[in-house]
Amino acid sequence: MAQQISGKTAGGIAGGAFTAVVVGLLLFLHLGGKVEVPRFAEPLSGAKRIYLCKGAPAWVALELADAQAFWKKHGAVYGTVEKNADCPATCQIDGRAVACHEGAITIDLRDQAFDQEAHAGETLWVKQGERLRWVTLLLPDKIEPPEGGASLPKDINALVLTHEMGHAEGLDHSLTRISKGAISHKTGEVMNPATSGLGWGAAGLP
Repeated sequence: MAQQISGKTAGGIAGGAFTAVVVGLLLFLHLGGKVEVPRFAEPLSGAKRIYLCKGAPAWVALELADAQAFWKKHGAVYGTVEKNADCPATCQIDGRAVACHEGAITIDLRDQAFDQEAHAGETLWVKQGERLRWVTLLLPDKIEPPEGGASLPKDINALVLTHEMGHAEGLDHSLTRISKGAISHKTGEVMNPATSGLGWGAAGLP
């Protein structure tokens, strides 16, 4: 049987204005709503090995253990972490050659195609059937505040890495369905799509 392989960029955190419209946010606050975190794929099989590339931003090594600890509370299982790993750009996705390791999570410095004005981090992946086959997190040396002056949480590095690790678990951005198809994003959730809306909220997570 042919193997179905597909991929997309699944985890850029939108930098810029909040994604919730004012009316949707007011409805959310008034009605209350259940935060959902949809799943776009089943996670990598087994205890996931992590490759921290030689060129990865220095701050990632400082935040990685805490990001893993967060997701372990939600069922993630990790294997060994290989630091200063060799990470050749051997995988192709959307016309980009990126570092990857089969069956593992690879963390590397952003590439030239990374739009730093639109993303604080980016997750690239390929899946086989419904299960992830490999995952690569691309992160910048420094996370800049979005245009428009929105402030960032003081622990933004840890939040961005934890957010992208959530995508490596096959989780999409958090959302709240209001009514008639309207969607709002609750500020303070770890899987919020806006950089300035990130927080340690775990509503809707497994």
